[in-house]
Amino acid sequence: MEVKEAVLTGASDRVRPVLMTTFTTVGGLLPLVLLDRASESIWHHLALATIGGLLCSTVMVLTVIPALYLMTAKLRGR
Repeated sequence: MEVKEAVLTGASDRVRPVLMTTFTTVGGLLPLVLLDRASESIWHHLALATIGGLLCSTVMVLTVIPALYLMTAKLRGR
């Protein structure tokens, strides 16, 4: 299998589990963010940080990392 085909296959195989994990975790943390009284709590800030990190890492895992791998594979001459 060529590198490009392997990267595309690997990325497409991981889309569903990554998105399911992201959406369930964000959905579970949304009540901590949306409640008015919770904004004074440390849990509110922890939930915001977790949601932001999870959304950023989801984008990175599904797009940026496979693209970087393809670029480094081309530089190596594979």
